[in-house]
Amino acid sequence: MRQLSDECPAINYLLLRYIVMIRNICFLSIILFLAGCQNEFETVTEKNEFGQNLSYQIHKESGMKEGPYTVRDSAGLLLEEANFQHDTLHGERKLYTEKGILETVENYNNGTFEGLYQIFYSNGQVKFVAEYQDGVLAGASKSYYEDGQLKETVEFKDNVENGPFVEYHPNGNLKAKGSYFSGNHSEHGPLELYDENGDILKKMNCEKGVCRTTWTREDGDVSTKKI
Repeated sequence: MRQLSDECPAINYLLLRYIVMIRNICFLSIILFLAGCQNEFETVTEKNEFGQNLSYQIHKESGMKEGPYTVRDSAGLLLEEANFQHDTLHGERKLYTEKGILETVENYNNGTFEGLYQIFYSNGQVKFVAEYQDGVLAGASKSYYEDGQLKETVEFKDNVENGPFVEYHPNGNLKAKGSYFSGNHSEHGPLELYDENGDILKKMNCEKGVCRTTWTREDGDVSTKKI
């Protein structure tokens, strides 16, 4: 038993050296792997036909764009930043005005619009927000006044306004509510208009953009007439 006890420190020392050696090998392998990955790509800087400076990476073997992509003007002001995967837009893309102010945020899935889409005012306030599904605007969208007050909510289908909408005055009171038919602001069905106090002014019935008054605050029920 005494002999076994004397051998334990030596065994522990050898085990510790073995663990350290394995750790160093793993660490070195990771470094070599990352270095190899970096060598697979080449950074490209060039000018487009507008004299803007483009910067991106390409895979040396395939020649495809991979990773971050930026566009700057001749003074270095950022105009666009995006991400490429296999030479195709993938992920978030931001577009800026000629003054470098964020104007639009888009999202892509392998080159197709997918997810959040936003447009901004010059003060940074959201102007319009919606969602893309498989390359088309679909579902609820919202637009805002420049001070952030909600301006309108409306349903989209196949890239056009198609469904219920509600509009608001700048003070937040209800302005109008109804439904659109297949875009181009073609109202369809009951339509109600309200004054700045949120009190109803007029009721109409619409058919594919042609609306006829059925009630007004001054006259009550009225004979139908085209407006």
